Amino acid sequence: MRRLNRLLFLAAVFLFLATSDRGLAAATIGNTTIVVRTVTGVLSTEKRHLQFKDDIYSNEIIETFNESATEITFLDQTTLSLGPNTNVTLDRFIYDPNPANSAFVLTVAEGALRFASGVLPSESYKIHTPVATIGIRGTVVDIVVEQETEADGTIQTKVNLTVVEGEADLFNCDGVLTLVPEGLSSSVTGSLEGCSQGSEPGLQPEEVTAILRSRDELLGR
Repeated sequence: MRRLNRLLFLAAVFLFLATSDRGLAAATIGNTTIVVRTVTGVLSTEKRHLQFKDDIYSNEIIETFNESATEITFLDQTTLSLGPNTNVTLDRFIYDPNPANSAFVLTVAEGALRFASGVLPSESYKIHTPVATIGIRGTVVDIVVEQETEADGTIQTKVNLTVVEGEADLFNCDGVLTLVPEGLSSSVTGSLEGCSQGSEPGLQPEEVTAILRSRDELLGR
């Protein structure tokens, strides 16, 4: 009887820990507020088609396709608006009562998005791309990441950052900073072998404007 009780106790502990781990892994960090056509989320090996008001989780990969778009609102009131053919990984989200412990890190592999920061301290926000990292300063920014394969197989990536409100830091792959003020745009181009410095902030390129217009039209703006 004592051995049976011990086995039952261990089984209960195992079940509790397993359930707790699932609960922690499945803690929502936000939800979809707009979904246009096909939008997917991949968490670990599980892939799902996102619908309106679906929960979103840390480490989830969000992807849109041709003629699709989505908007996500996070617990800290950040909004992320994705245009067509965009791939974003929500690397880390910590919304802590102690602001020093908060963090919001995401990676944009390709596509077009708008990031409007929420109530976390500005240093909590970090956006990675293949050739540049963007630091947010209480800001609304548009980001376009384009990839092109050269004849020799090298993948060239161009990252354009436009600051809609506030200002933002654009660090190239070598950590060289370009400060981008409100209303202006800067780009970094490169590959795994190296990249350019951020261009002198100026007017948004016309081809970037066209890409962002497509995103806004799908989102009804």
